[in-house]
Amino acid sequence: IYNAVQKSDYSLATKLQYKLIPLFDAMIGVPEFPEGFRRGVAVRGWKLGQSRQPVGVNSVQNADESQVKIESLVQQVLSEL
Repeated sequence: IYNAVQKSDYSLATKLQYKLIPLFDAMIGVPEFPEGFRRGVAVRGWKLGQSRQPVGVNSVQNADESQVKIESLVQQVLSEL
């Protein structure tokens, strides 16, 4: 997005920004914040470790299911670069 704006390609910057919205929605939709963001950065190879907050079994299952969607959305965004 930054590079597109620097090149005055506002159409591309806007397109990329709107592609991020479903990704952010998926990451924030995981019940135990910030587990969705932890899963999102894990897709990119950064291991942040486990949460310091206790996480229930149902929350882990929901996060695992959401991770599949997050991975797909990250790949979609990256394919636009």
